[in-house]
Amino acid sequence: MRLGINLRGDLARLTDPEIAETLRYQWNEFEATQARSKSTLRLSMRGPIRHPWAYRLLSLGCVTGPGLSAYLGNIWLGLFSRERLHLIMCEIRDLQDEIQSRLAAKRA
Repeated sequence: MRLGINLRGDLARLTDPEIAETLRYQWNEFEATQARSKSTLRLSMRGPIRHPWAYRLLSLGCVTGPGLSAYLGNIWLGLFSRERLHLIMCEIRDLQDEIQSRLAAKRA
């Protein structure tokens, strides 16, 4: 049993092919951002609330993501590569969680 609040109802409404396409897109985005970046993402935690805005908020408070930057707006906009990599990785993990829950439901 996972602890946390899942507010990703948007993923539950997607079909299986849409989930697969979104996951593929996010991985391509991650790889492209990482290729342009000079920083590496060593640690990226999502925190207890599963939602893109929660990831930004927790990252802003240095709870999960890269922490405070010289300009705080880049966390909200995802402009700098380190913050962008963190937000993309959180989205990928949410998609993987949705796939796992669908597989578990099919097995049951």
